[in-house]
Amino acid sequence: MTIGVGIVCKDGIAIASDSQAESYRGVGVKRTDYNKINVILGNSKDCPVNAVAIGAGNVAFIQRAMKLLQQDCEDKRHRTADELAEAAEAAMVKLVKKYLVERSQELGFETGQPRSRRSQQRQLRFPALDVHMLLAAVDSDGGAMLCTLGEEGVSLHEESYTSIGSGSAYAEYVLQRLYTPDLTTAQGADCVAYTVEEVKKVDPGCGGPTQVAVVTKDRATVKTPTEVRELVARLEIRDGLLSKLWQSLVIGRKSPDDVMKFLES
Repeated sequence: MTIGVGIVCKDGIAIASDSQAESYRGVGVKRTDYNKINVILGNSKDCPVNAVAIGAGNVAFIQRAMKLLQQDCEDKRHRTADELAEAAEAAMVKLVKKYLVERSQELGFETGQPRSRRSQQRQLRFPALDVHMLLAAVDSDGGAMLCTLGEEGVSLHEESYTSIGSGSAYAEYVLQRLYTPDLTTAQGADCVAYTVEEVKKVDPGCGGPTQVAVVTKDRATVKTPTEVRELVARLEIRDGLLSKLWQSLVIGRKSPDDVMKFLES
């Protein structure tokens, strides 16, 4: 129940997510007020890397993965975006080792026979961690890194855009229509916010207020709810104009030549 997207811009990276998630409290509970954008590193004069991350999957495991990565960053001085990606891989490996391998052994799953009725009742939902991470980082030299990671602990780096979560298929379709390498982070923020807004319209697993952040070599900035609401309002106006333009083309009020002349004027 997540959509997280990121897009590489010429001066940094812009990311966005929804705020809907489901946690397990004896039964599944849906909430639409989760903060999915985590500042991992940033906004410190002596910090050579600025980074933010979005998690998708099981809320408890996402929180643990983010905490492990943040602890690693506190213990070590990562100087490049690539070093941070390696740290994220290590955090995922630690998570799997503790909660899948070691915990499985404690519960008796290593023999295929749980030790107690209670652990047997949990067996159906325990083995899969279900945690993914989208990580965006920019170092002081301007080196940008956008990647996704799963519980296998291998980072997949992207040079243009990427997404995670249940709405990824929809997001990839929208992003490929919006992406150009000439985007600034301000324009990229519009693109990722628009993508999340579009995904929320069609994916019932995604919802709640959209969250947006921008990472540059100078800082990692999470936009305030007010800033995001204003951004989304502007996007709705643009989307309405595009819809009218499309309708004019379909019913023949405007020809493709008319539109091209307008765009070139």
